Amino acid sequence: ANSMQEPDLNDSLTLPLEAIFNTLKSQQHLNADPDDRIVFEALKSVGLENFSTWQNRQADHWQCALNTLRALRPGRSSKETFKGLQLPFNEKAFHFSKPFLRPEILSEEVFEATNLQVMYHKFPFAPFHLLIVIEAARHLPQYLAESNHRMVWNLAQQTEKKINGFGLSYNSLGAGASVNQLHVHGFIDDLRLAIEQPYWRHNGGNDDYPLHVTKCTTPQSSWAIIKTYHRENQPYNLLYRVGVCYVIQRQAQSNVIAPDWLSNVGWYEACGSFNLTDEHYYQALTADTIHKSLALFY
Repeated sequence: ANSMQEPDLNDSLTLPLEAIFNTLKSQQHLNADPDDRIVFEALKSVGLENFSTWQNRQADHWQCALNTLRALRPGRSSKETFKGLQLPFNEKAFHFSKPFLRPEILSEEVFEATNLQVMYHKFPFAPFHLLIVIEAARHLPQYLAESNHRMVWNLAQQTEKKINGFGLSYNSLGAGASVNQLHVHGFIDDLRLAIEQPYWRHNGGNDDYPLHVTKCTTPQSSWAIIKTYHRENQPYNLLYRVGVCYVIQRQAQSNVIAPDWLSNVGWYEACGSFNLTDEHYYQALTADTIHKSLALFY
């Protein structure tokens, strides 16, 4: 899935991936987690050659990507009925501390006295997509504390000094989070997302964004809003860039009857970028349809 982000990368990895794929297919028993086995069986059925590299196009303000392999991603808790922003960590559910996921840990770091586990993303939907699990050994649920928020704010500022276009993002439960273990998403996109463009009212422009967005320029002001959302049990997404945090208020995923092509709205969709697994939708979607569909989550 990661090799398909761009043609040159895909070309360089096609042959070794095919060799490994053929080796795995020849084994009578695949030693893997059930999620991985389901995905592998789907790959065997369809064939690697039938998945293409990402295609991208603009629909006015919105970015659309054809990302066919992402259709195989397990839904996990992002599909569950919203019960609240703070639920206990469930050892029996999928989480990032499962032993079989150890090989997917790219790095273990300490930033501002916080242990961070940087993980490979098996189903990327943003450029150079990865996961950062916060205090993984403590099994914290997906619920930000003020200290977590300030740490993520500072991490975004410090990392962008070294990697142009770096950003971090967060899904609350009910807002696209598929794993109830405290984590954020990392990505690199120096083209900027739709939500960051100057024509929206929250950025000083004249156009209304289809979701309620507050652009905050300090960790204090953004935390004041997050704290209110916690008190009101209000689902939300966050986008952290240098000197700014976009706080996005939205309806819980399970409370909205969305069109088929918009099966899940997490931080990336809330920020105006859409991964599509069906070429018909990829070609046919108009800016007006996207705007109205996203507005269902207002």
